[in-house]
Amino acid sequence: MNFAVDIILAFGLDLMIGDPERFPHPVRFIGWLINRLEKSTRKIFSSEVCGAKKDTQARCLCYFNERIAGTVTGLLAVLISAALVYATIRIANFADPVIGRIASILWLYMGLSARSLAESAYRISGDLEHDDIESARKSLSRIVGRDTKNLDESEISRGAVESVSENTVDGILTPIFFALIGAFTPVGAAAVMWAFKAMSTCDSMIGHKDEKYIRFGTFSARLDDVANYIPARLCYVLFPAASFILGYSPVKCFRTALRDSKHHASPNSGIPESATAGALEIRLGGTVYYDGIPCEKKPFGGEFPAPEKKHILQSVRLMWLATLLMIAMTVALSIFLPKDLF
Repeated sequence: MNFAVDIILAFGLDLMIGDPERFPHPVRFIGWLINRLEKSTRKIFSSEVCGAKKDTQARCLCYFNERIAGTVTGLLAVLISAALVYATIRIANFADPVIGRIASILWLYMGLSARSLAESAYRISGDLEHDDIESARKSLSRIVGRDTKNLDESEISRGAVESVSENTVDGILTPIFFALIGAFTPVGAAAVMWAFKAMSTCDSMIGHKDEKYIRFGTFSARLDDVANYIPARLCYVLFPAASFILGYSPVKCFRTALRDSKHHASPNSGIPESATAGALEIRLGGTVYYDGIPCEKKPFGGEFPAPEKKHILQSVRLMWLATLLMIAMTVALSIFLPKDLF
């Protein structure tokens, strides 16, 4: 019962406060930690033959060392992040159990990003409503990695809707999922939630396919895929249910997700994006540009028209309701599952 109350209070704080811009978010510390770990592990696991790359054997050794360094970086970032959260709550508990409870709720709150995601989308929508295409492009560039300087209104709307749907999973549903798992373990909900937040940050920072990280970031990228696997598939239920309540199209939501989710390079991101495409009956996905280079992708909901600016707010409503359904499901499970589950 304690966890049920804590996660509801944490979500309430996120709903009311969000992420204050002037408050240093813990993810920034995780980012700093990853940078420091990367420098150290690359140095420790580097080899003299890596610089020369004289032959195939030397290159193989170099590549192997890179993967080991990246694996150690990812594991340490996750373990240290979880340990620090656990330690702060334990210390607060020594002072007073009430303070420890408050500390746990605050960590849970900081691990959610529903309001900040919604505010980013509202900002883009507001720019488009005022016909300020340049501001809309800049606002979109803060939440996506693609080129935005030449996008038109429909393409900006598409980018915003895709970002909202994708981040609903790794920014909201998966943290809640890991918090639920943590509630049944000795380390607690907040520590396990922040273990995932570290995984996600590692994937964002080093889980790339460029020359620098193609081997170093493999472990972090795969770990993030595994972590999001179940929450992403909950979208097959949560998004159609939310669509039904909101008066969108639950049948097309489920059908499009089932049919088109495989079009995404990620094993997880395609599910919420294609589900959103079906729910709102719009075409998402397709070609995007990164540093001027086109990346060809099959669309989600190819039979539907291109999105308009009104669909940004509709995607946010879908996100909010899917989040509420996830909270409700989590609370129910935390109450009725046996306490010694793990």
